[in-house]
Parts: sequence; C-alpha cells; structure tokens
Amino acid sequence: MLELRLIAGDTASVRAALEELHAAGHRRITIWPDNELAGEAARRAQESGYDARIEAPDPSVHAPGGGPAPCLLLAETDPASLSRQLLRLIDLKEGVVVAPRTRHAFDARPLFLISIPKAGTHLLYALADAFGYDAGIICPEWPKPRHWYCVEYSNSHTRATDFFVDTVRRSPFGNRHHAFATSPALFIYRNPLDILVSEAHYYHRDGNAIFGGYLKNRSFEERLLTLIDDPWLFGTLRDRMAGFVPWLEFPNVVPVSFEELVGARGGGDDAVQRRLIWSLQLKLHVPGNPDAFASQVFDPESATFNAGQIASHREKLGERARNRFLELPQDFMRALGYSAQDATAPGRFPLRSEEFILRPLATADETFWDTPILIEAGCHGRNIVRYRGRFYGTRDEDLAKLGDRELARLPSAAEIAPLKQRLAVLASGLGRMKQAFSRVAHRLGA
Repeated sequence: MLELRLIAGDTASVRAALEELHAAGHRRITIWPDNELAGEAARRAQESGYDARIEAPDPSVHAPGGGPAPCLLLAETDPASLSRQLLRLIDLKEGVVVAPRTRHAFDARPLFLISIPKAGTHLLYALADAFGYDAGIICPEWPKPRHWYCVEYSNSHTRATDFFVDTVRRSPFGNRHHAFATSPALFIYRNPLDILVSEAHYYHRDGNAIFGGYLKNRSFEERLLTLIDDPWLFGTLRDRMAGFVPWLEFPNVVPVSFEELVGARGGGDDAVQRRLIWSLQLKLHVPGNPDAFASQVFDPESATFNAGQIASHREKLGERARNRFLELPQDFMRALGYSAQDATAPGRFPLRSEEFILRPLATADETFWDTPILIEAGCHGRNIVRYRGRFYGTRDEDLAKLGDRELARLPSAAEIAPLKQRLAVLASGLGRMKQAFSRVAHRLGA
C-alpha cells in the first residue's frame, strides 16, 4: 500500500488525520521536519497512543512483520520546501504519506500537457484524467486550477521551437505573461523508432491526417522510407523530433517516457510504471494510490491506438529502413536518451529516465499580475491592456497609477471578446451619449 494524502496545514486537520490513521490500525508515525507544527503533531500522536518520532524519513523502511505500512507526516507548509521533502520519498515502496495542502497542490494550479505525435498522447490524457484534472484544452489568459491545457491552441503537439520562437515573435510582451512558465507541465516522449512505425501505420488512413493522401498509395516500407527522410513534405525523422527536444530541459517540464508509463500490458514493467506515477504524484502533489492510477492509464480502445508496445520497430523495420535511419545524424536519439543502434539494442527504457525522475520540478514566480501589458492597440479608439486579472479599454491612462475606483470607471472584462463588444458600443453614437450622461451623473453625485 502506497498513498499520498493532503490535509490543511493546521493542528485540527493534523489531529483528524492522526485519528483516521489510528482507526485504520497504524501505531507508529514519523514526523518531519522538526518545527512547531511537527512538535504539536507529535504531542497529539503520543496522546493517541502512537509511537511518534520527529526524524527524517527513511524511504527504505518497510512494514514490520506484514503489519500496517509506515506512516509519514510532513509538517512543512512552505510549498517549495514541501516539494523538496516529497521528492525524497520517490523510492518509498509502501506507506501512507500525509502532507499539507499548499499552493503547489494539483488542484491549486493548472497543468500543461505536451506530446510528440504518436508518442502516447492518450496515455498522458488518461493519466491527467486519473489524477483529477479537468480538460481545459485551449488555454485562456488566466487558466483555471486543476485543469490541463495545451500551450498553444488545442494542439498538444506544439514544438518548443514554434512556441519559443515563432509565438514569441508574434505575441505581445514577448509572451512572457503566458501561464506556462509559472505552471507545471508534463511532456511525453518515446523511442523515435517506435514513433516512426506508428506514423507509418496511422497517417495514410482516411481522416487521420490532412496530409494522409501523400502516403496513401505507398506500401508500408515505402511509407517508412518516406517518413525517415523526405525532401519535399516531412523532412527527416530527426527534423520532426528536434523541435520537441528542448522541452526536456525546462525545469517546470517533467519528461515522461512512453516506455515507463505504458506498464506491462504495453511491453513495459508495472514496477517501473508505479514508480514513475508515484514520482509524478510527489512532484504535482496529487493525492492517491499509484496502483489505482496505473490501472486507468492504458487504453487499447483509443482511436489512435496502434500496437501500443515497446520496441515494435524491431519486428517492423526492414533492412532498407533501418539503414536509412542510421544514415541520419543520431544526436536527437542521444538527446532523448535512446541508443543510436537501438534497432538491435536490448534495453526497454530510455537512458535519461532516472535523471528526469529525480529532477525537481521548479516553476517561475513572476506572473506579471501588476504589470500593464498592451495586448492590442487601436481597438475602437482604445487600447486593450491586460492588468490584474482583467482586460481594460484605455486611452492613455497608466493603469498602475490608478486606484480601484478609477479602474472601475474604465470599460473592462475578464475576457477580450466581451470587452471588444463593449468598446464597439461605446464608439457608436449611442455609446457616446451614454458616456456623456454618465459623466454628468458622476459630477452631480460628487
């Protein structure tokens, strides 16, 4: 039994959690770190008959003699410090971990999902759903907590090179105000050779891709060769993978490999899957049992499911396709953690998987909440400015210098579309009359 529970960080909630665990048969609890809340928790635990100790938890401890799994209470209420404490428990095999709910909890902030096409996108969706996230998909200016979104439009397959180069070039304020930097993200990747095989099985079928006709009249081997190196439409397999490689290096992005997530039913390993999911729970502060989550991930009924198996390329790649693949520069394979000779290599899991599991999740703090950001100029005679959770229609006002009452007099809305409608009305003759009456009424009221 392995479980993460979240409680409010106050003594009443701690007392209730201790009583619940005690009723379930737990008699020993480790509390850490040594602070005021820990001292109070230890005192109440001892009063309830616990063997309570304030000491650093040891993830190698197992239940003695088949008894109740060990209990750990993390008494840290600072979000960043708590995240570091949780990360130390990645190798815990069994036990109940109780931790305070902070602003790093999964339901206190949004999540972004990113995937390479044919790398297990629906596995990632299923995992987010199992964790309790709702599908927001298209990210609004201010995304909702406990919702997952794509970083751009409804496309979870956004290349890092597009988002950080092309989108930055087109966006106001260099896109620095986008919620991505201040939010966690999960990025699923896969052995490019298996992606290649999945592409060749999928793209040519009617309705699966707008470019399907380009591959439709080719044999499976011809499709493989085209997808490896095509001078006209697709470019090389390396080209397609290279745009996603930078996602691996961002501190707020947690890379998740298909091979680890798919579990035994997909040719993986259930213990590896369990450890990966547990690590994600600890990083995202998701309460629950990793085994329960794992049971909800693999979906062979998905519309885009092909074989869903690790290393399917070893049976599907012929000699011509394998040789053409090996003619490509292999830097993208190394960057993703796969062997350049993987067509014959025995390993199932990427070489960088342990690096990514142990890497802390870190998000940016700057939200630009108090920074007026020009979103659009000259809209019905006004500028649309983003500021403190709303969009304002301004002329030349400096919003940062206005008080709440002055801000309230400006046309504003939580979204851009209704503000534009209001600005259109205000710019009309009727709108100007209403503004004049409003100014007169304001002066009379003053």
